[in-house]
Amino acid sequence: EQNKKHLENDNNDDNNICDILCQHVVMGDLASIKKNLKHNPSLINKKNSSGLTPLHYACDRGYIDIVKYLVNQGANINVEDSYGDTPLHMAAYSEKLNVVDFLKSVGADINKTNSEGLTIDWILSQN
Repeated sequence: EQNKKHLENDNNDDNNICDILCQHVVMGDLASIKKNLKHNPSLINKKNSSGLTPLHYACDRGYIDIVKYLVNQGANINVEDSYGDTPLHMAAYSEKLNVVDFLKSVGADINKTNSEGLTIDWILSQN
């Protein structure tokens, strides 16, 4: 309850709010995610204090329903974290092939390299 009240308070710092939204993603709490984004839709592409967006976390965890919801709400599928990893990289590292396939189907850049020069295909070939 405390987190929900915190998210609804417009006077809070966006980074803190985004950290809490990302926690809801990690927990797989789609209902809270929907409620939070309804109150503050601009958070969908906001990076938290770790440089990750809600979509990065959903892809890493393999939460396909949350991934689809975020993409349908306008999440940037090619956004990079501080290491150049996109949500597609996160899904590939975590071997979430259903998420990889979905992101490819909606136009994620499969040739994008991260800061280490790693491609999606290379990451998948290592797993």
